[in-house]
Amino acid sequence: MYYILAIIMGVMIVLSPVLNGQLTLKVGTYKTSLLNFGIGAVVATAALLIFGMESISIDYIQIPPYRYLGFVFGLFVILVFNHVSSRLSAIYIVLLPFMGQTIMSSIVDYYLFDSFNFKKLIGVILVFTGVWLNERK
Repeated sequence: MYYILAIIMGVMIVLSPVLNGQLTLKVGTYKTSLLNFGIGAVVATAALLIFGMESISIDYIQIPPYRYLGFVFGLFVILVFNHVSSRLSAIYIVLLPFMGQTIMSSIVDYYLFDSFNFKKLIGVILVFTGVWLNERK
């Protein structure tokens, strides 16, 4: 079951920016981002109503303020994705963020967990080389 969900997630990761890019061409980057967050808020509210309020029993005041930066990063990611996805092909929309995530996860692993995966670095270099060679055509 998890494999099927992972495949569905992969399909949605490709389709979402492509569809958002098309919407961005029609209504603009900021309106598309507003729609993304607005629909996300409606879906999250519906999930709370379905699954109950006990699922949010966290005391939000006790959480350090810097941990809320994820919201800012999320907003930035959605804005950039919507802006860029209307100008890049689907393969680049998937590969370039993947490369950025892999590089950043390697940096986090190295500095926070004192581990480094050389195979991961080789993989990123190979993907980068493939993108670069494809772009040179």
